[in-house]
This record gives sequence, structure tokens and C-alpha cells, in this order.
Amino acid sequence: MMRRNLILAVALMSAPAFGVSAFAGSGDKMAGIDTNGDGAISAEERQAHRAERFDAMDENGDGVLSEAEMAAAREAKMQKRKEKMQERRTQKLAAMDGNGDGEISRDEFVAKDHPRVAKIDTNGDGMISAEEMEAAKQCRHGKHKKDQ
Repeated sequence: MMRRNLILAVALMSAPAFGVSAFAGSGDKMAGIDTNGDGAISAEERQAHRAERFDAMDENGDGVLSEAEMAAAREAKMQKRKEKMQERRTQKLAAMDGNGDGEISRDEFVAKDHPRVAKIDTNGDGMISAEEMEAAKQCRHGKHKKDQ
């Protein structure tokens, strides 16, 4: 029993850290937590957000999270992720399906460039140079230096 309580305590203490990383860099999620709209998330706002998450997981409202409640919360989160992934796949299919028949032919697949290609091809010549590829790689890894 003591081991189970220790595991739950560690899980609950870890949850806030994961919660912060989950919304870091995401404007929509940040807006929901930044309740005063100042563009920053204070300790009080993070605590309020964690309290809301706890209350949502505490199905019976007894102020304690059981293993079953935490498992149910994880399952709900996984289901939501699966739904989002399916939605993205459906959108990707629709974007590639030039004739709208619900299938991607070889010609449709080959003809459709990835959306990032236009961003990488900064001079718009339809070709990706080694310099453009390196610049994209640097941006992706956060090493982009402005106005060098």
C-alpha cells in the first residue's frame, strides 16, 4: 500500500512538469492557461491549471486520485491523441487526393510536394539548394541567427 501511495505521489508531482512541457510553445494551450491574458503563465495560473486537471481526473470527487481514475485519465488522453492523428491522416489524404475519389494514385502522390518545401525554397525558384537545406536544418534545430 505504501509503495502504491509513493508511486501515485511521484506521478502527481511529475504531472505538473509534463503539463508545462505539453503547452510550452503552443499558443492555443497557453491561452487557456494564461487566464489574465498577459502573455505569460504565472505559478498561480499553473497551479490553477493543475487543480482543474486534478478535478477532471477525480471522477468520484473524493479529493484523491485512485489508480483506476489515473488509468481512465490516461486512456482518455490516448483516445484523444488517436482521434487527432486520424483527423490529420484524413486531412493529409484530402490534400493529396486531387480528383476527390478518396484514394491517392501514384500520380497524385508523386505530384504533391510536402508543404515545407515551399518554406525551404526561400528564393522560390522551385529548387532546393544545399544552402537552403542547411538554413532549414539550422532553423529546425533552433540555431537560426537573424541578420548575420
